Amino acid sequence: MDRPGQLCRRGVRVGAGTYVGPGCVILDDAQIGADCRLVAQVTICHGARIGRRGVFAPGVVIGADGFGHAPDRDGYVKIPQVGTVVIGDDVDVGANTTIDRGTIGDTVIEDGVKIDNLVMVAHNVRIGAHTVIAAMVGIAGSATIGRRCMLAWDRSGIVGHLSICDDVRVDGQDDGQPLDHESRRVFGKPAGRRGRAAFGATARASRSLTSWRGGCAGSEGGPAEQTKEGSDE
Repeated sequence: MDRPGQLCRRGVRVGAGTYVGPGCVILDDAQIGADCRLVAQVTICHGARIGRRGVFAPGVVIGADGFGHAPDRDGYVKIPQVGTVVIGDDVDVGANTTIDRGTIGDTVIEDGVKIDNLVMVAHNVRIGAHTVIAAMVGIAGSATIGRRCMLAWDRSGIVGHLSICDDVRVDGQDDGQPLDHESRRVFGKPAGRRGRAAFGATARASRSLTSWRGGCAGSEGGPAEQTKEGSDE
């Protein structure tokens, strides 16, 4: 039965001890486990399944249609999104984060995942247990993220249909290239080993420039004079 400021449709199941705050919408056949907290203005779309002890901040949307459109001669045709979202136990989801339903099959968030505000999780993504995702991260469709990973703040992105192994840290503004079991931390653009190699090259160039400047300030015959003589020739 609906409470003031809430909407619960047919077939909804809500576990004991779960709090459903003002303005929440729970659509047909959604299931929410025990001891969860839907703070306010949370939308749980049809058929979504949520485990126990989850916390969902204001504005969260679970199970909206994924972004699927096929081109035809007259524009685009919407692809039906017939999967759902399955969320495990002890998952926290921050304000205004969206987790889309699967196109075919489900979007899966495993136990203990913590997601910050303003994160976009696209259709058919799978996020491994106890992974932490900071604000403004985007994860494209059908990407797989391993367990105990950390996706840092500042617009990190995971490209669609790619996989990240367990225990990887992705720092700010990475583009989430495929990562193997030897690459445990990446950052920058491009990410992965190439990003780390680029960082190393930048550091070496900086040290060389510092050395060159030190030579310019030294005795006669230093790099500045040698460069001038070379140009006169």
